[in-house]
Amino acid sequence: QVLARYWRPLLGTAVSWFLYDSVDYGLGLYTADFDSTLGLKDDDYGKTLGVLYIALLTLPGYGAGVLLVDRLGRRGCQLLGFFGMAAMFFVLVALWEPLSKVPALFLLCYSVQVAFDALGPGMTTYVVPGEIYPTLIRASAHGISAASGKAGAVLGTAAFPRLQSAVGLRSVLLICGCICLFSAVWTLVFTPNYDAATLAAQRTAEERGDVP
Repeated sequence: QVLARYWRPLLGTAVSWFLYDSVDYGLGLYTADFDSTLGLKDDDYGKTLGVLYIALLTLPGYGAGVLLVDRLGRRGCQLLGFFGMAAMFFVLVALWEPLSKVPALFLLCYSVQVAFDALGPGMTTYVVPGEIYPTLIRASAHGISAASGKAGAVLGTAAFPRLQSAVGLRSVLLICGCICLFSAVWTLVFTPNYDAATLAAQRTAEERGDVP
């Protein structure tokens, strides 16, 4: 009954986690496969270098997340992350021809997308459901949200290689951009905006025996 009162934020945390993981796992587990598409060396050494290159260039995203999470708030970071990811996916699609001729530049742009991932939904999709719900239902609500995310991961992992074979990497990136843009709108509509004061008020209400 208490859980039913929180259907709106639950939609926000569960669906955004589902959508995020469908993109993150779908692309993340097959990043090494970009190498052959971009004309890089299609061997273990070349693939390892490509993944390492992306990982190193996305480190600033994690630092930015630490600096911005309290300034912009959790929802603000999630919105920035999703919008930034969508924008970079669309840039990659729009400039596919020139970028694919310069693999290092393509990977740089892709790394910016992953940096937005790190400072946004890569952090907030599991932080938000761990904070916004009252203690009585927090574990259940977080569990539902996490299970939804894992379902998205399964879908993305299964769909990515099939989509890439059917329509090509460029179209897959376009689909990912659309998913991220939709995720940003979904976050805006369903994920509540809160800060430390909101959480403190919630704790006070719980201590009084009131469920906010």
